[in-house]
Amino acid sequence: TAVFGAHNMTNRLYWWDPVGKTITLYPDDFTTLSAKASYLALLDSTFQISVEGASTPAGYGVPIPEAGWTWVGFPKTGPVPLSGVLLHNLTTNDYRDAAYDSTAADPWINWNWVYWDSFADTARILGFTGSDDTMLRPWYGYRVWSNTGNLEIVYPQP
Repeated sequence: TAVFGAHNMTNRLYWWDPVGKTITLYPDDFTTLSAKASYLALLDSTFQISVEGASTPAGYGVPIPEAGWTWVGFPKTGPVPLSGVLLHNLTTNDYRDAAYDSTAADPWINWNWVYWDSFADTARILGFTGSDDTMLRPWYGYRVWSNTGNLEIVYPQP
């Protein structure tokens, strides 16, 4: 209910299996969602990526608690370049900007983020160059691979 509110999700929630690379219907009797899994919700005949229901006010970061795939949202009012993102390692209290982390010998995250383009009805890649897009879009959900846990993505002001 924290994510979908009053929406009836029976036969509308799909799960992305990264190993089998397939989308399957999530069981009707679910009561919880995994923070590490990816879901698609079919609401009002439009696919929407589901992300955590909480928005992040300006100046706050979005947590990446564990290494691996994580959905992150961009709850801001305007687009900003991905290159403006900061990473905060909560274990060491170190910060890295996107340019430094992307070229580091031990990058904390992969800088090719995946998102769903509902207008084109396809997945897209967000990155610095050579990708489909370079700008974070308001209220989009992005699939991020992190190489380490206990991180926080700190978004710039739009």
